[in-house]
Amino acid sequence: MAEVETKVFPIEALRDFSKRMFLHFGVPKQDAAQAAEVLASADLRGIDSHGVARLHSYFDMLTLGRINPKPEIRVLRSTPTTATIDGDNGLGLVVGPHANRFAMDMAERFGSGWVSVQNTNHFGIAGFYVLRALERDLIGWAMTNSTKLVAPLWGAERMLGTNPIAIGFPGKQEPPIVLDMATSAAAYGKIEIARRRGEPIPQGWAVDSEGRDTTNPDDMVAGGALLPLGSDRDRGGHKGYGLAIMVDVLCGVLSGANWGPFTPPFALRQEIPKRSVGHGIGHFFGAMQIDGFIDRDSFKRQIDDYIRVFRATKPAPGTNGPLLPGDPEREAEKWRCKNGVPLVLPVVDELRDIAQNPLRIAVGGNDLMSERFDGLAANRSIQELNRVHHGNLPAVACQRRLKLYQTTRVSRRHYVGLQRCNELRLAVAERVRRFRLHQVVNSRRPAADRGFGNFGELQPGNAGK
Repeated sequence: MAEVETKVFPIEALRDFSKRMFLHFGVPKQDAAQAAEVLASADLRGIDSHGVARLHSYFDMLTLGRINPKPEIRVLRSTPTTATIDGDNGLGLVVGPHANRFAMDMAERFGSGWVSVQNTNHFGIAGFYVLRALERDLIGWAMTNSTKLVAPLWGAERMLGTNPIAIGFPGKQEPPIVLDMATSAAAYGKIEIARRRGEPIPQGWAVDSEGRDTTNPDDMVAGGALLPLGSDRDRGGHKGYGLAIMVDVLCGVLSGANWGPFTPPFALRQEIPKRSVGHGIGHFFGAMQIDGFIDRDSFKRQIDDYIRVFRATKPAPGTNGPLLPGDPEREAEKWRCKNGVPLVLPVVDELRDIAQNPLRIAVGGNDLMSERFDGLAANRSIQELNRVHHGNLPAVACQRRLKLYQTTRVSRRHYVGLQRCNELRLAVAERVRRFRLHQVVNSRRPAADRGFGNFGELQPGNAGK
């Protein structure tokens, strides 16, 4: 495996940066802190694809108004132990924790709680939610559907999401068992990480656009698909396929969200489905009070014994023996709490991109595709946008200036897709047309005065010092 350069950042700095970015878009303070905490949990537990590596996608979606920063989350229907919640197209990082708390509260009152969620967005790592249940001595469940990335068994096109499942069982003296897994052979985030690292992916993870096996992550991104857990029929691919369908039904069909190939994308570069069968994406949460089945302490002692028995398994040649679900994440969290979170340089660049060049969207997103933003165009844009902001420039002139700035010749940044840039341009042009460009200016101003922190000034270092 190729050596990849990384920089290490204290988790506190990454959490604070994420929080300030969400605050910048008008997300309420408590919600912003909650969203940042979910991302930090992923980074601490070594699930790099779901931490701050996702922040630019949230940034893009909030910029375009694709996510509601102040959702009015409401219960559509409920019984003492079940509920369906409408997330009002809010951040999944906010809607998810809200629904999970709802399920846990029901479990503590009535023995169990089951909540389906519609009209929501990407909710981070599923494991975050079962860890919250474990803190309350509950067995926790969490799952979500997602946009189409996975081919069904014997299929050659994307039809299902990676549809992760998580469940957690508390121990008494031993750490809990925490299962957190995608129902695909690999999570899409691992494809992204492999691309950023310039590494191949293992055989059996993905196929290209013709349905042929590939180890090139670019083949998967360029019209290919992930494979279900197990990959092919001989290795149990039908089981992963079946689990993905289970998650899709519980999260999508049961809640009234979209399902299968109709589930909307989170990243801008992904195709928007031509048909909708529900509202947003869906989640499903469960919480179970152990005392409803068996004495709680007896259960936890049995879990301790279970863990010790499996740790004592005779190891296979060349290994240290079996791990329990949650062991690798626990070790990663222990190391990263002390030493900091290593980020590959493309992720660092994306975070700096969020913090710098505050008017890039208003001039057509050119610097999203450049190694450096054209200084002269930036100065012109600041002058013109100030005039627009104060209502001194007719809309036709605004459109003319916008077109001029959009045609500025720049070099392409390797990790930003053309679709993102085009969508940002269209969004700004529409705001200009409606004399509402001041919204773009205002929304970007905190970046200009470093109101949510300049990531370029964050110093990598040892978090334990």
